[in-house]
Amino acid sequence: MQQLLIVDDEQHWVDSLAETIDWRSVGIGGVFKACSGFEALDMLQEHAIDIVITDIRMPEMDGLALIERIQVEWPNIKCIILTGHADFDYAKTALQHKVSNYLLKPAEDEELLAAVSRLVQELQQEIEQFTSNSNALRTLQQNLALIKSNLLQELISVKAYPLDKWAEKKTLLGLPFHVDEPYALLLLRIEDEHAPSPSDSLIQYAVCNIAEEVFSRYFHIWHSTDQYGYLVFLIQCNHADSDSSNHNYQLEHSAARLQHNVKVFLHRQVSILFSQWHPFPYGISQTYENVVSAFRQKVGDDREFFMQVPDQVAKNDMQAITSLYEPPTLAHLLDLGRWGDVEDKLTLIFKELSQPKYESQEHLLEAFFHFSSVFIFFAHKNNRNLSTLIGGEFYQLEGQTIRSIRQLEIWAHQIIRLLQNDFIKDMKLTRLETVVKVQQYLEHNLEGDVSLQTIADHVFLHPSHLSKIYKLETGEGLSQYLFRLRMEKAAFILNQHHLKIYEVGEKVGLPNTPYFIKLFKKHFGVTPQDYRDRQGP
Repeated sequence: MQQLLIVDDEQHWVDSLAETIDWRSVGIGGVFKACSGFEALDMLQEHAIDIVITDIRMPEMDGLALIERIQVEWPNIKCIILTGHADFDYAKTALQHKVSNYLLKPAEDEELLAAVSRLVQELQQEIEQFTSNSNALRTLQQNLALIKSNLLQELISVKAYPLDKWAEKKTLLGLPFHVDEPYALLLLRIEDEHAPSPSDSLIQYAVCNIAEEVFSRYFHIWHSTDQYGYLVFLIQCNHADSDSSNHNYQLEHSAARLQHNVKVFLHRQVSILFSQWHPFPYGISQTYENVVSAFRQKVGDDREFFMQVPDQVAKNDMQAITSLYEPPTLAHLLDLGRWGDVEDKLTLIFKELSQPKYESQEHLLEAFFHFSSVFIFFAHKNNRNLSTLIGGEFYQLEGQTIRSIRQLEIWAHQIIRLLQNDFIKDMKLTRLETVVKVQQYLEHNLEGDVSLQTIADHVFLHPSHLSKIYKLETGEGLSQYLFRLRMEKAAFILNQHHLKIYEVGEKVGLPNTPYFIKLFKKHFGVTPQDYRDRQGP
């Protein structure tokens, strides 16, 4: 269902169109109303509007100026002009702004419904065209390398990847890797004594190109970069050969050539570790962790290391709590202010922690210290002391008095609630400060430029964001407040000073005297002169 916005400075006409016509019958799910061009812009910032019906002659901003703004900021919105002025120049200008229809008041309901129905159908066709396979494939091709890299990062970070999901991704991305066929993982570390620099990404790109050239004779190869800066290559034979010894020989030979070519052509030393063969796509994350562990335990700071890593035989059941470190991490979700997802993440962590293999005191401490580090980092990053934010709960950090998973779970959720409450309170204070600054600016600059863009620049916000937070905090649109402020200040001046009517209009930013009188009468029910006369000498 599409959304419709009706704009006219005559409130009764807007209400009549919005409430007496069966818009749902032509695919309109929501109808919004505005009584000025500026109020319409506020509505457009706050809601996903698809079709606008507007009058031409309106105060402050006429319909053509409104449509011009719409075409710049929301080019996909369809516009209909509904006016009582059968003026050729208006129609000509409307056509220049790509107005979809030009109707004369009073238009019959059937005429309006037919015009809107046609635009609804046009919008549906545009959506279908936009989401067509050709456009999707074009976008896919433009980002194919990045999408493939992200998918490999996902494979090495999750415990198990659903086969149906893999089949879908394989077809979509054109990946030549087959289920149950052997694969190996190769990790490459570029040795560099210097600090990271922008040229590092170029070196990585060159290494990947060399790898594709070296391995392509025998293997399909797929590469990405992990969180440690290692280049990760997933490798699978590109020909039918059931002899695993041949696989190993070809892999070892190709990896050695890669190491040699990088040194010769790029003048860089690299260390290469590669895994045993396993059926694809099973155990990829465990295979990856095994090779990373070998880098840490067997290679360390040694350079130009080269070896095949044996499958690790677990000496005991001790292992890290995976969900603590799987993206998105708790720290990342807190940083984004996604409080609902933070609660879900905690639930996931404690579900894993409740398994028998995590019953040890060390696992309890692992989770406790991880939470403590995340909470302290979040507080300090936001210029807060955690002890001030959480009060009495801070003693748990000092005394480490957590003795059970349930106790830790209650404590962690309590800290999250305290952090959230402080974050929301701070956000509201920031918004209120913005509202005060806006109102002060308008009070002192009514005679000057008080456009939404100028006001937004004054408080260093985007216009759409400013409109949203102002309406959220005050319950009143910014254009409505500006209008009310002008009328109230005009009434005050009329009561306290003996300025001429046109001077009063200029003082409140409305130098067009007839227009000022019209607005004043609309607001107070009397003209400015009558208002002054009633106040007495």
